[in-house]
Amino acid sequence: MRLRVLGRDDCHLCHDMMADLQVLQRRLSSAHGFEFEFIDMDEASGDEGAVWQTYALKIPVLFDEAGNEICFGRLNEAALLRCLSSVN
Repeated sequence: MRLRVLGRDDCHLCHDMMADLQVLQRRLSSAHGFEFEFIDMDEASGDEGAVWQTYALKIPVLFDEAGNEICFGRLNEAALLRCLSSVN
């Protein structure tokens, strides 16, 4: 599964969430594995940039590959594991 982390480059909570995701990636088996990318909301443009701006007060926000919000602020490992297990 490919996840997306929406945030800002200068956001310490965003960096914390990505670090937590990396730790979880190493812990999980390949059957429940995932990849993630960081989206800097300040660099998004057009319609996508306008959509991302609606999340400005919630960053970081973790989305699944369908665009569904999994969690925000801090990584909710239980919510992410539920999401991953529902796909696999």
